[in-house]
Amino acid sequence: MNDKVYIIEGDNTKSVTSELISSKSPEDKDLKAMVFDLTVSMNSFCDKMTTRIDNIETSITKKISDMINKKVDTAIRKLKNEVQKDINKISEKVDDNIITLKDNLKGEIEILRKEVTNATNTITQLPKTTAEMQNRTDTRLNAIIRNLPETRGENIISKVNGLIKDGLILKDVKIKSAERKISRRDNVPGIVLIAFHSSDDKRKAMEEKRKLKDSRNFKTFSSNMIYPSLSE
Repeated sequence: MNDKVYIIEGDNTKSVTSELISSKSPEDKDLKAMVFDLTVSMNSFCDKMTTRIDNIETSITKKISDMINKKVDTAIRKLKNEVQKDINKISEKVDDNIITLKDNLKGEIEILRKEVTNATNTITQLPKTTAEMQNRTDTRLNAIIRNLPETRGENIISKVNGLIKDGLILKDVKIKSAERKISRRDNVPGIVLIAFHSSDDKRKAMEEKRKLKDSRNFKTFSSNMIYPSLSE
C-alpha cells in the first residue's frame, strides 16, 4: 500500500477523491478524507486569494486613475482660473485705455471745435475789419478846403485838381475824390472834403499850400484854406 499523500489542484481533485474512496483501511480513509478536505480548502483559499488580489488590483488601479484624474482636473481648473484672471486684467486694461482714448479724443475734438468757432468768427469779422482799416486809411488821405468859390453845376474834382496844379504848382498830384458839403450860411461856400491817392500826394499838397498867396490866379486865397482832415 502506498502511504504517500498527494495534494492535487484543479480537475485532478476527482482522481484524488476516487483514490481515497477506493482505500480499504478506515484510518487511511479518515486521513485521506482529511487530506481531501484540506486540499479543497486550500483550493478554495487560493481561489479567494486570487479573487481578492484581483479586486485589490482593480481597486488600486481605479484609485490611482481617480487620483490622477482629480489632480489633472484640479490643475486644469487652476490653469483656467489663472488664464481667466489674465484675460480679465487684459480686458480691464483695454477698457481703461479705451476710456482714456475717448477722453483724449473728446478733449481734442472740443479744442478743434473751439478753434473752428474762433476761425469762423475771425473770418466773419474780416470784411468788417478790412472795411474799417480801409476807411481809416482813406481818412488819413483826406483833407478839407475852405472858402473855395462855389458855382452852379461845378465839377468839383476838376476845380480842386486845377487848384492843386496851378495854385500849388503840383502837376503830378491829383485827388481821388471830392465832395462839397452844404454850407449853413448863405454867403459862405460849403467846405470841400477831398481824398488824395496816397499819403505822399497829401504831404506834397500840405507842404506847397503856402504858394496860394503868391499865385496870380489864386492870390486872393489864403494858405490856410487847405486843412488836413478833422479826423486826424
